[in-house]
Amino acid sequence: MATVAGALAAWTVGLVPVLYGERLGNWPAAVQVPAVAAGALVMVFAIGVAQWYVLRRWSDRAVLWIWGNAVGWIAGLAAFTTVTTPLWRAGQSTTVTAVIGALGGVVMAAVVAVTTGTFLVRILVPGHPRASV
Repeated sequence: MATVAGALAAWTVGLVPVLYGERLGNWPAAVQVPAVAAGALVMVFAIGVAQWYVLRRWSDRAVLWIWGNAVGWIAGLAAFTTVTTPLWRAGQSTTVTAVIGALGGVVMAAVVAVTTGTFLVRILVPGHPRASV
């Protein structure tokens, strides 16, 4: 439930520019910049904060999960972009586009898993040499 709540918050904020981009584009820069920054922070940290709320019951170091999740998703999205951007071309078939997207998704999932898994070991494994971050 925590993950669903965090993801719902992140995706809702992420949809605002898609749904209202033209209207938001008419705002003055002095309003746009802080609004975009606040939205980006919500999108990056929402899932980690929601999951931290559950993890804190098991570890005093659970606050690291907020950062681990944020770093994992940022790294995963960067990996997705790195893999897919050079491969996607205008006029490609839907099948090729989907295969490239799936490849990027697998790479993204692996990067997120490795990153968040590393943080999770540091948080939950007592006596782990890297647990005292």
